[in-house]
This record gives sequence, C-alpha cells and structure tokens, in this order.
Amino acid sequence: MRQLKHAIELTFALSSGHPITVRVVRAALTMDAQPQVTEFVYAETERELLMVMEETQWDVPKAAQRLGVHRATIYRRLARLHTSKPRKNT
Repeated sequence: MRQLKHAIELTFALSSGHPITVRVVRAALTMDAQPQVTEFVYAETERELLMVMEETQWDVPKAAQRLGVHRATIYRRLARLHTSKPRKNT
C-alpha cells in the first residue's frame, strides 16, 4: 500500500500540475524512487507554487486555476510549507 501511495504522489509531483500522461505514470512506476529525487521534484513543485502565488498576488482561486489544481490543494501545499500570504508593511 505504501508503494502505491508513493507512486501516486510521485506521479502527481512529476506532472507539475499538468495533465497526467501515461509517460509520467510509467516514469513514476519505474523510477528508482530515491528520496533525493522525490525531494527535488517536490522542491520544484513548491517553488512553482510560490512563484504563481506571487504572480496572482496570493489569489488562491486564480493560482489554482493557473496550476490546474483544486483550491484545497493550494491550501494543503501552503500549510505543508508553513507559508501564508505576506503582510504588507504600513
């Protein structure tokens, strides 16, 4: 069960918010799932999320639409990063 969960997570990470193709699934299933590779993929995905959040001025619905994911996914990723909208200095 853990291997299946890992393969699904890796497939999602490799797709980078784009539609999941057979090639991505095959890559996730045949990959020598080393922790370093997974961490790198997650880092790239999170970097992309933060970039889109900045570009959309932290508008979660706009960011979710742009990334092709549900709003809840954005909130979960931000919570995992312990990140929230920066406060303006007044």
